[in-house]
Amino acid sequence: MGGSSRNLIAFYKLNNNSFPLQEWEPSKCCDYYRFYQLSLGRKISARNAENARSYVIDNIIDILRDYKTSNGSTLLHRWELASLSRRQRAGWLADRLDDAIKKMSAGKTRRHFAFFNQVTGCWLVFFFRYGGFRESFPDELIELTKNKLFVEIKNEGFKYSVFGFGFRKSVVETGNTVDDLVLCIEDAEDYPAVSDEQYQTARKFFGKYTRQNIKEFPG
Repeated sequence: MGGSSRNLIAFYKLNNNSFPLQEWEPSKCCDYYRFYQLSLGRKISARNAENARSYVIDNIIDILRDYKTSNGSTLLHRWELASLSRRQRAGWLADRLDDAIKKMSAGKTRRHFAFFNQVTGCWLVFFFRYGGFRESFPDELIELTKNKLFVEIKNEGFKYSVFGFGFRKSVVETGNTVDDLVLCIEDAEDYPAVSDEQYQTARKFFGKYTRQNIKEFPG
């Protein structure tokens, strides 16, 4: 990246991702990148560390690319994850995925959570299972994915898809981080109505959520 481009981007970032022309000082235009590094050095380091942790999601994309599921192609699920920007991957999502994988490996029976993809408008449900029955694991993931869909249809009039990602580790040590990977997709168009009973059951699994804003710098 050339010096002019670097200084221009630094000016943009120094001004909260905007270009206030009245703040531009030609006499300082060659120093904006240095000002950026000096004034935001600590935040830049924290962001870079957070970005590095987000590569757990890149690793999952690689696992999906190489894994043969009973559902066939993993292309749609790979694309859904790959559509997330680096800053969307970093922070909340990466930290929870990393923690869930470690705790699954340590024997935590089950864990699940959902993440909203602001790029596609779809929800992603992640399910981690230690032990249990391999044969019933796909049905468990499908039920969780449906429950998230039912909550969103009822609460928000949701019209898109919920992608399910299921990871299971066997109680018999195999040396693998993940022994079974299951994927599913539930589409809102397949459920024109959600009953009160379905909704009340679904709320037990996905009652509340906090909106995650994309931030360049953590904290």
